[in-house]
Amino acid sequence: MESRRGYICVILPLLIFFTIILSVESVWCGKRFLYKQFNILSGKVNVQANFVATEAWDVNERPYDFEILVTYDRKQFKVPSIINGVRNIDEAVSQIKESTGWKDNYLFVPSECGGGNAWRCNTEHVFTIRQDQLTHIGKVRNDDGKPGSSYKNGYFFDVYDKLEVNSLTSHVDSPSIVIVMREMEGRFMVDLERTWHENLDKYKRNLEEIRRIKISGGIKRSSIEESLITPVLFNAALTKYCRRQKEFEDAVREAKSSFSDDTFRIFEDVLTKVVPGELISAR
Repeated sequence: MESRRGYICVILPLLIFFTIILSVESVWCGKRFLYKQFNILSGKVNVQANFVATEAWDVNERPYDFEILVTYDRKQFKVPSIINGVRNIDEAVSQIKESTGWKDNYLFVPSECGGGNAWRCNTEHVFTIRQDQLTHIGKVRNDDGKPGSSYKNGYFFDVYDKLEVNSLTSHVDSPSIVIVMREMEGRFMVDLERTWHENLDKYKRNLEEIRRIKISGGIKRSSIEESLITPVLFNAALTKYCRRQKEFEDAVREAKSSFSDDTFRIFEDVLTKVVPGELISAR
């Protein structure tokens, strides 16, 4: 009886152990996932791309889903990226490598959404080393796939996408405001004065367009309203974001005098989403 009890005490833990091992192998050794690692960047900061797919994954399947690991000392950050528009996984990895790199003292690591027309579909995460610590500053829009495309002369450029989808305009006509930021103590800070001047030419063109539309003869009021929505909404959103109170009041006054009551109510509702000086990359 004692020997049988001893036998069970020895065998049972072994059975549990091997059950766990087999379960782990079924997840990580190919039965459920295909797992590949690619070195992207080596140096003071290491960047590695991990590719994970289901067992049913086919070499011709798109897109490619990566988890990019950014490691310095004992600190590590994970950046998701979905690569599309390439012929194979080697091209996908090459694309990640081409989009990863240093500019000044900042490391840029890409994060793509796999395709689409969203303004911030393709972004880049920004890292730096401060006091011997890896710091994640945030992420910004990446337009051309090169590391640091969002960074020029000490400033970071992004797009305010709060009104990308709104109740007044189509996607192509929605207010796309360029925001200008600086990095301070490991964080992005919006420079409202530079943001205002970055968008000032478009603001002035909109004023000219508004005047042109209003003096055009023989146009129905409904057509005038439809033509005015895009320039008026952009100018109102920009001036509210940049805290330009007088210009904002002018834009609201223009909307009230040009829009129907229903359209003006929607206009006001859309503008409630705009937060002055909001750091969009923190969302």
